[in-house]
Amino acid sequence: MGSVLRESKVSVDIEHNTDVEALQEKIAGILSTEQHTVPPRLLTLCLARKKGETTWLKHDRNTESFLQGGIDTGYEKMLSSWILEEDYFGANVQPGRKDIHVLVELPPHQAGVTMVDQGWTANWVNEFHKNQLASHQLPRLGELADFIENELPEKITLHQEIYDTWITKMTSPSPELMAKLFKIDNLKQCVNFLFRIGSRIVYATDPGDTETSFISFWDDLIRNVLNFVLHDIGKSDRNSSRSASTGSNRPDYLFVVDSVCVFRGEEKAPGEQMETPRRELFEKLIWSYGDAPYLFGYAAVGYEARLYAITRVHDDVDAIELGVYDLEHLEGRFRLLLAILNVHDYCGALRVCARKALEMSTRR
Repeated sequence: MGSVLRESKVSVDIEHNTDVEALQEKIAGILSTEQHTVPPRLLTLCLARKKGETTWLKHDRNTESFLQGGIDTGYEKMLSSWILEEDYFGANVQPGRKDIHVLVELPPHQAGVTMVDQGWTANWVNEFHKNQLASHQLPRLGELADFIENELPEKITLHQEIYDTWITKMTSPSPELMAKLFKIDNLKQCVNFLFRIGSRIVYATDPGDTETSFISFWDDLIRNVLNFVLHDIGKSDRNSSRSASTGSNRPDYLFVVDSVCVFRGEEKAPGEQMETPRRELFEKLIWSYGDAPYLFGYAAVGYEARLYAITRVHDDVDAIELGVYDLEHLEGRFRLLLAILNVHDYCGALRVCARKALEMSTRR
């Protein structure tokens, strides 16, 4: 399939039975790099033939001059939810070598250029790190559920059009939730966040029915977020007992700061009981964290995720529920993003508590 953006022609491999939204994402991926990103939903796609015509636009010497004037209204705009084969091309389309099937138009503020992150994401991360808590500032266990729903002390900047697009993707639009995470700044956008984290949350993958098929989905929402904001002080791992305090047992996911696992996750396929991964969070755990009041963890079963504080209760360890998230819907994914970013504030302090306990046990 041939597409044109200004004078450039690109070829896109895509199944005909997919929807237009998938084509937008493919084209945006071709046009984007880590420094320059084009959000998929801001691309306007039009069929490269006018209504009533049967022949496609050809890629030739006239293409550049044709596009300089923009795409006129005679070309049909493609709707994101429509299916390529059923609604636009038919089952027996035979692409010619010079045929152009789709015209691609950037929004006015991006015409001719892609967005560039001029250090705004790095600035946000640096300011965000300044809000990490000291060990004596850790909230009480009973306060955590409210803490993880607090608005971010340093909010992520978005362009107005992207903000508007994202909020319309919600099943139940929530300006209050968006305001906890984002602020609008058309000149200082966190483009790298948008490209590496935000777009993957908004345009989430469509998993299958197995635990394995959900791993990349869960990673986009949890692992990649922690890696993005804590890459300089910690790292993620999967199915490893190293630093997990679980003996030979292996958590499905763990985030380790200075050899201390401060965040872990257990996951199951759709249809399983949530109680199973919840219990694995603490039944696999050998408490070696001294006076640390709690650790964090999540249990996920398909599209449902729950965040927990893992804590000692008398001589036992338990997982206390902090929040429930419906990840099938964008508002649930944004609520989880808010919680994970707020958990970030505690990771350094929990590591300090645990390291003190480890050093004391080593001296004995």
